[in-house]
Amino acid sequence: MKDFIVIDTEGRDLTEIAIIDSDGKKIYDIAVRGSLNLHIQKKESSEIIDDFLKIAKDKIVIAHYAKHDKKILRKFFASHNRLNEFQKITFECTVELSYQTIPNLKSYSLEYLSRFLNLKVDKNYFNTELAHRADYDAKFTYKLYKKIKETQMINKLKSDKKLINPFSSNRVDTPFQKYPDIQNIYKNEFEILINTLDEIKEDKNNQSKGVVIIGEAGSGKTHLIMRLAKERLENNRLFFIRQPNNEKTVMYHIYNRMLESFFEKLENNYTQLEVMLGKTFSNIVIESIEEKNSISKKDELILKNLKESSLNIYKKFGRDGTISKRNNWKLLEKKALLWWEEKYGFGGFSSEILRGLIRFCTYSDQNRRDVIKKWLIASHCDDESVQSVGLTNWDENLNKEDFAIEAITTFGKLSLVDEPLIFVFDQLEGLKNRNDISTSFGESVKEVFTQVPNSLVIINLFPQMWNYFQTIYDSSVTDRMGQKRVFLELPSPDELKILLDLRLKNINSKSDDFFTKEELLHIVDSTSMRDSLTKASNFFSSKIYGIKTNIQKKDTQKEMEIRLKRIEQKLDKILMSLKVESKDVLQPLTEILSDEVDDNLETYIKENFNFLYNNHYQKAIFTESDDIGKLHKFIDSFARVFQKEYKKDYLRFGKKVLPENILLEKNGKKTVIAFLYAGGNSFTSRIKNLNHSILEHKDTTFYLIRDSRSEILKSKIAKVEIGKFQQQENTKYYEIGKEKRVIFDLLDKLIDDIENQNINTELEKAIKGYCTRYKDFWLIDVIK
Repeated sequence: MKDFIVIDTEGRDLTEIAIIDSDGKKIYDIAVRGSLNLHIQKKESSEIIDDFLKIAKDKIVIAHYAKHDKKILRKFFASHNRLNEFQKITFECTVELSYQTIPNLKSYSLEYLSRFLNLKVDKNYFNTELAHRADYDAKFTYKLYKKIKETQMINKLKSDKKLINPFSSNRVDTPFQKYPDIQNIYKNEFEILINTLDEIKEDKNNQSKGVVIIGEAGSGKTHLIMRLAKERLENNRLFFIRQPNNEKTVMYHIYNRMLESFFEKLENNYTQLEVMLGKTFSNIVIESIEEKNSISKKDELILKNLKESSLNIYKKFGRDGTISKRNNWKLLEKKALLWWEEKYGFGGFSSEILRGLIRFCTYSDQNRRDVIKKWLIASHCDDESVQSVGLTNWDENLNKEDFAIEAITTFGKLSLVDEPLIFVFDQLEGLKNRNDISTSFGESVKEVFTQVPNSLVIINLFPQMWNYFQTIYDSSVTDRMGQKRVFLELPSPDELKILLDLRLKNINSKSDDFFTKEELLHIVDSTSMRDSLTKASNFFSSKIYGIKTNIQKKDTQKEMEIRLKRIEQKLDKILMSLKVESKDVLQPLTEILSDEVDDNLETYIKENFNFLYNNHYQKAIFTESDDIGKLHKFIDSFARVFQKEYKKDYLRFGKKVLPENILLEKNGKKTVIAFLYAGGNSFTSRIKNLNHSILEHKDTTFYLIRDSRSEILKSKIAKVEIGKFQQQENTKYYEIGKEKRVIFDLLDKLIDDIENQNINTELEKAIKGYCTRYKDFWLIDVIK
């Protein structure tokens, strides 16, 4: 909206003029010297003309019955021989605008329109006895103009069938998402991350460093990481690692989440893994060629292509399926493995992992890549499938925790030829309910610091969670984690307003135009950025979709809560810098004052089901150990909600290996839930052992779960064993496809989001709502 002023004049010959600016503030209220008006300041006519021209320059002048005010002012200017200057001014009439926007009204007087539209000035409706005073009428004309413009804009938006609520996404789930960002919010905090990353790069010892980002729910911790990703993904590889679920496999969980992040595509349509390996292997090849005494023409061509762009390793090493491509990649693999042997030796898993990474980049066929992805997480596959990509199966008794830390260390060593890695640990608040996992997590992060070079380790936490970590970990862990500490305080109302403007930019609007002054004050009067965006989303839905949203009356307690939130944040920052726990000094004040806030659980379920179904399913790396961990979490949550006692153990069968499982006892009934995603001989041997075990446990119900994304079983013996399992009276076999997997993962996300305060509802309400929504899902029958 072009800048404007609102005017009102009094007298057939101008006696008084009032001007309101575009913010609704009275900036001019003057009477012409010689008039009878005794209540306001008077000026000479020539001064009033000078003032008016200065104020109106490059602005639209709004007036009610603008023809009348324009006529009065034209006469006034003409009497001073300044008509030429007046004719440059553009007027707009609120009567005409009202008629276009709201046709067929009985009247278009300022009084009638103000009453019809329920307009208020200083909390009061239009008063006839106060009318016909320039400043009074100008204020209501301003309100009328804003209302008309708002109505016109909303009518236009309502007609746009593709319109999306710009505030509907009020949180960043992963740093690989893209949302509007304001560089000035947390600018200094962001610089700390960038500077630390640069320090690691310049460090000759390649030591990894830690940063803890401390902020309340919705303060923008993950949003800040999204900015870091946007800024540095061209050079640095970033891994987003959520809370682990299984205390026995925390390092393996970290490694799997790393691989998920590695398979995220960048703007150039290559994955993070492809970009990193392209740069790393290019550097290795360039170095090996330049060390030669004589360089062949073929070597010269390779040097030229790789120095031009490391991605030419994929573009100019031969077309898919050609002999030249196979030969070029064999040569590259040979050079890379030789380089690794000279630098690090051939012990452990590293050289094989390196070989697997090269093979992943060698093939463009998705089926072969899928085999290698499973191989990279040490999942046992069919021998024929593994051999088809030039690899061999891992030992079935492989310790996956040892494998994981060596694999992560391998990436760290490879990054020395490229750029520092960025580890981001997020959504960890649920660890405070699981001491066993918390302990394992601390030890695993310590091991990452110790063994993985050239890395920035970022941990996002609530203030209370950082205090908790300091009570359960010794200084050798917390000092590494928190070498630097970044505190995110609540942005100012002005900063929140800038954020709203940025979101509205896509619909060519601004917060001052889209929201009323009262609505805007309510929106920026928030406890977090997420809270502010949620309020804005509600108002948008009300205006565009007709979903009612009421502005809460001024709430003294709420105002106090926001002020105390700011004080609490500053106090936490001071106490943490002194290494004093805030709980020893002050109970969180916002916990005392906060009221329960209901959330639309059905909307949450629909939105997040769609997110998991459309965005997460294909990217996710699924393992038996991770799903066992989720199941433990589900059981613990159901126990709290339904106040039931569950005994948890796992089924044993001597020294023979069974599928990963939970043995659950409730109300005297025993149930075994087993997950089996392996392929080849591993699947066959484990299901055989399970079938033998079932014969010894006739009083136990067995559930065997297999994800449909698992390797297709080719062995006749494997199929026979599945048949044997299904023929038992006390067994149920589920091969879960996309929808059932998403329903399973949705419960995991729901519990995590409640613990991390991403959804404002209670666990009891959420679990019961989930059970109602998915009452026929197998998991509900098993646990509930």
